[in-house]
Amino acid sequence: MTNAYAEVTWRNSLDAATPGLSNALTFRSEASTITSVDQILGDPVMRTVVTTALGVPEEIAFQDLTAQRTNKVVDVLRYLESRINTMIEIWGFAKEAEHNWQLLGRLGEVHALGHPVLVGASRKSFLGRLLADPATGRPRPAPLRDAATTAVSVLAAAQGAWCLRVHDVASTLDAVRVTARWGAETPA
Repeated sequence: MTNAYAEVTWRNSLDAATPGLSNALTFRSEASTITSVDQILGDPVMRTVVTTALGVPEEIAFQDLTAQRTNKVVDVLRYLESRINTMIEIWGFAKEAEHNWQLLGRLGEVHALGHPVLVGASRKSFLGRLLADPATGRPRPAPLRDAATTAVSVLAAAQGAWCLRVHDVASTLDAVRVTARWGAETPA
């Protein structure tokens, strides 16, 4: 009982500081076990995270499963199911570092799909592996990856990222502003 209470209290404190963070953590821990859209639509937390990320209208997203199956939005739901399954397949949490680089390298194409793109590369392990100590091969520790995070963030913003998840907000914001100003002066 004490552990459950402590976890609820902790998650509530996360949401007080960053709304939706506890839902995102729940999604992260459970996404790899999802095998159907029913598991997402039947769970309020999972449904909220996925429908918010996909921009699904409330009148579709928050119907109970019976209403969704008998409503005229069945085609929309089936489409969403295929998109959600694709999202889970692509964004599963067992990605290789190379997948991150491929996605970042083609971020302009992702942005061109017409939906907001959030890039959350802050201090991630793929950066640590890239910046590994040449002598030992050990990945650079997470707290020492902020410069790499800033580089990724600036490039992502230049490719149209809508939101950047970073630890060092001030430095990243400065770098994005400088890059945007520089770009404004670059001849087309």
